[in-house]
Amino acid sequence: MPTDASPQQIQIERRQKRAEEEIAKVVNKGAHPVYSAFEITSVSGRVYQVQIRSLTERLNSCTCPDYQTNLLGTCKHIEGALLHLRHAVGDETWSRYAAEAPPVTQIFLHHAERVAVRVSLPLPKGVRLGDVLARYFDAEGILAGSPVQALPALFQEIEALPSRSRAHLSIAQEVRQHLAKLQDLEGIERQKAWFLTQVHAGARSFDLISARLYGYQEEGALHLAFGRRAMLADDMGLGKTVQAIAAASLLRQLRDIQRAVIVCPASLKHQWAREIRRFTSLPVQVIEGPLAARRQFYRQPAFFNVLNYELVRQDIVDLQRLRPDLVILDEAQRIKNWRAKTADAVKQLRSPYAFVLTGTPLENRLDELYSVFQFLDPRVLGPLWRFNEQYFELEQKRSGAYKVLGYRNLDQLRQRIAPYVLRRVRSEVLKDLPARTDNNFFVEMTREQWAAYEEFRATVARLLATMRRRPLSPKERQIMLGALVKMRLICNALALHDHELPEKERERTSPKLRELAHILEDEIAPNGNGNGSRKAIIFSQWARMLDLTEPILARMALGAVKLTGDVPSHKRGALTEQFLEDPDCLIFLSTDAGGVGLNLQAASLVINLDLPWNPAVLEQRIARAHRHGQPQSVQVVNIIAQGTIEERILDTLARKRDVFQGVFGEEDGPSEISFQDTGQELLRQLDELLGGPGDAEPRLQPVLELAPALAAEPQPYEIVPPAAPLPAPMPSPPPIPAPTLQGFAALLAGRYPGRV
Repeated sequence: MPTDASPQQIQIERRQKRAEEEIAKVVNKGAHPVYSAFEITSVSGRVYQVQIRSLTERLNSCTCPDYQTNLLGTCKHIEGALLHLRHAVGDETWSRYAAEAPPVTQIFLHHAERVAVRVSLPLPKGVRLGDVLARYFDAEGILAGSPVQALPALFQEIEALPSRSRAHLSIAQEVRQHLAKLQDLEGIERQKAWFLTQVHAGARSFDLISARLYGYQEEGALHLAFGRRAMLADDMGLGKTVQAIAAASLLRQLRDIQRAVIVCPASLKHQWAREIRRFTSLPVQVIEGPLAARRQFYRQPAFFNVLNYELVRQDIVDLQRLRPDLVILDEAQRIKNWRAKTADAVKQLRSPYAFVLTGTPLENRLDELYSVFQFLDPRVLGPLWRFNEQYFELEQKRSGAYKVLGYRNLDQLRQRIAPYVLRRVRSEVLKDLPARTDNNFFVEMTREQWAAYEEFRATVARLLATMRRRPLSPKERQIMLGALVKMRLICNALALHDHELPEKERERTSPKLRELAHILEDEIAPNGNGNGSRKAIIFSQWARMLDLTEPILARMALGAVKLTGDVPSHKRGALTEQFLEDPDCLIFLSTDAGGVGLNLQAASLVINLDLPWNPAVLEQRIARAHRHGQPQSVQVVNIIAQGTIEERILDTLARKRDVFQGVFGEEDGPSEISFQDTGQELLRQLDELLGGPGDAEPRLQPVLELAPALAAEPQPYEIVPPAAPLPAPMPSPPPIPAPTLQGFAALLAGRYPGRV
């Protein structure tokens, strides 16, 4: 491929190459041998419809998502049809057809840099049809003026023509659908203005549910209901659920929607159902159980139908048949990784209206936001190649691999997504939010812990020295990552490392467990200094660490429930209900499976036995208690092993906070972020932890590389490393590049410990 080719030309040539390799079948569905409709089957088995209108210009169309979003005016299916036709008719006949016009004039929807209604040229001459079309289309065949005004008038004139004239004209169904969508958007804006006028006049109110909405919640409900497909990215604890329920109720009143599908984490399904029943009288059902039971739910849908993300992948065909008017994604960061099959299934859901709810639309990398917008509206951020070109600082190496130097134009990205995203933080809108106190309790590890810790610290130090000379091999990289996780486990309790440790030794060799016992005795236990009226949430990334707390709770006679990833989704709602309603249930033990979305305002104490690498996950934990509706002040206690890797966990995350602020923050947020020192900073921090030389070593210039094979793939992502457990592309025979320190840094900063 020429190195001086434009980005657009490179993308077109990639699709032409894929057309040669990935088209399995081409079937002509029309009468003309070339200017006709074709059914294209790809090797994946998916079937799309292609309309060929020109052999020389990119005026053809396809029903595939890539054609509608790539801004190129073509796709592999169109290129495959053209390749097949040229081979079938031969060069001489191809040239003759290329000089001819299609036998029927076509009005069609064209997707390229912008979506436009066009007519095939040349226009018919000497007939009334040609005169009518000439008044509405310019010399390039593009509809003049606003489609909302021009198309109805054009259709009216065409209907008045004699039937023999109309027989020479074809109007693509997509044109009428495009007009209906534009009319609907205008209608929504008019309806919003009317609704607000009615509210101001006292004829209507925001009493959409059986609870009084705060002013900011009214604004959020309006944003969702009248945004058609919109994101609510409020800070955790501001009541995104109640705003979405109110917005759905408003859509039912004003737009007569009949069916909503709510997709959420399994742990939140019954909480959603409970909130809907609490605030509305609308029917709701939780979809769960074996396939036969779930299909019964789909055959008899309620207004609200709640299911978890994993079921979308299993039941995608049934969900598509359901044809919901509204799809609500709660904790939508679950689809941030486009590689996940569940995320791919969610993006296949079709509905006129969509609410995307998330307190953390961007956790680790900028491309996570791109993945979420692929569901919301793929045209907002455009194709991935354009997104990369606009917002990533890239450098292409002679090998064809890419070097990611940082992010740029974040101010432009902020403006681009602003109409679709509404975000408020708690400090801005909840002036009466209860006080929150954060405390770090440092504990000194035992001699036995230090001995085990030092063994793995030495392993990390040895591999760090190797990293300064060359990239680590895949085996070495896994050894290092495993050693870092072992260090963290040992910081919690020696029993997490030594599974043969006698039961009587487990608490003695875990100062964190002993500190936890003191905290519970002082704050919770009725027979201690606590009065038995306060409740606590205890978090750990590791379920086995929570198991180690149970003897302490039993000794203190503290009732508890435990939520981990192993708890079936249909039982999670009952656990939450028990903690909220049972006065004897004082402790909620949870891994990060319970750190997302649950409302646990009965607790006013949050204890983190360990800290996640990702600060957004930490805030999610705390927001289970410190949120709207919490009547008490909230105390947060982080128990940290002194002098260990735990003291520096959050140091590596400042850059990710900058990215979030740049995209969702104020106007003075950063517009550019450089990564060129990220790996060096990671080495410095690990060196400090391990007692190494720090800045004495030569500075590295880490980069994130992309194999040419991955770069050629037009689907997301084109420039990010593979998902965990490996932090960067594995070194193997060319063209895959060697693993890089930047990829390793990104993995350490957000992807590894709780997900391996």
